[in-house]
Amino acid sequence: MCFVLFLPLLLAVLGHFVRIYESTAVEFVKESARWSESPERIAAYVAAGNRMSDIHNISYKAALKQLKPGDRLANSRNDDPRTRGWPYQ
Repeated sequence: MCFVLFLPLLLAVLGHFVRIYESTAVEFVKESARWSESPERIAAYVAAGNRMSDIHNISYKAALKQLKPGDRLANSRNDDPRTRGWPYQ
């Protein structure tokens, strides 16, 4: 129960700091958290040598099209937290 309450904050922190390493990765934080909830997906990932062959060679634009609308970041560099979108909401 406590983890469920903590998850939105954790995702917001990850969404903020992942931008330091890869500016486009922040848009995939929520989707990646959902993906990791499945023990079957994690087992398949480990069995494949820690590779996600289903996402290799996919373009950034194609990957964005697969995201749910609520997962997309407004991806603005605006310094006003009221207009920056997730994870600053």
